[in-house]
Amino acid sequence: MPITLSNTTGLGGFTLANTNNRGSLSLALSSSVAPAPPVSDQLRAQLTTSLVAYDAATVNNWVKITSTEYNNIFNNITGATKRGNTDVQVATRAVSAGFSEMTFAINNNPNTALTINTGEYPIAFVAETWNTNQTVQFGYTTAYHTGAPTYGNSVTVTPVGACYYVRKAPTGIESAPATQTLYPAIKINGGSFNLVPNTSGWYTTNGGTTWIQYQGNVNNGAAKFQMIVTTTKSW
Repeated sequence: MPITLSNTTGLGGFTLANTNNRGSLSLALSSSVAPAPPVSDQLRAQLTTSLVAYDAATVNNWVKITSTEYNNIFNNITGATKRGNTDVQVATRAVSAGFSEMTFAINNNPNTALTINTGEYPIAFVAETWNTNQTVQFGYTTAYHTGAPTYGNSVTVTPVGACYYVRKAPTGIESAPATQTLYPAIKINGGSFNLVPNTSGWYTTNGGTTWIQYQGNVNNGAAKFQMIVTTTKSW
């Protein structure tokens, strides 16, 4: 009973068949498939100057980057969206107000609460302080200007001016995708901060026990802040 082995599918499958038509035996053969390679970190791929610092950082921590790298993230990360102050506002430096420590509930211009919506990853942000040796902490509350914020790690602000940050491979409760609407807050420690004219917001100096509506001393300006979010995990 001669038996032949032939490729009948044209797709790499083979059939083992009895050519005397006295019954048949089929055996499908397929090559093993290599496991898919891990997803590359597309946030890392946007970095040049700050690449060493990014690689050395702990997952989910904020890393200081350049404005060019920040823009690369916005331009090249799938689904990236900017929230908060406009690019024009980010590029404008107003007179600072002198406070040693304040936490701001961030708003859109003019007075609408800024949100991290369900399913969004906050992957980068820019804030501006006035002095060196300050720190900025990114956090959020579950209700706008209400309660104590949950903060991310501190980042040291040097030099003076607008400072840009990326979160390394976001994961965990602070990274999203949020399971509810969250309200960003930033805590500025150790000096003055930059204001954006014609904006307003809320602030607390006691950790969130009391929030006060804030309109600063530059044409009613509040702290500068812009963030980038995405609903697509690409790291």
